[in-house]
Amino acid sequence: MSTYHPVSTYRLQLHRDFNLKDLEKILDYLRKLGIKTLYVSPIFRAVSGSTHGYDITDLLSLNPVSYTHLTLPTKRIV
Repeated sequence: MSTYHPVSTYRLQLHRDFNLKDLEKILDYLRKLGIKTLYVSPIFRAVSGSTHGYDITDLLSLNPVSYTHLTLPTKRIV
């Protein structure tokens, strides 16, 4: 197995007003910028009112405030 070495990484904070569908809309732009790796905030259920999503309470559920099955991307992100 080979090791992946990220060349250019972009961090995204996903939230109620910028979800995975919104990310999908800017993927071509990020690729044109030369972005090869995305670091994205957690998408799992977090403490109510969480602004960052790192206080996960359920790894088996999407965060209902920001994500539903309707906000999952329709094309491959990476």
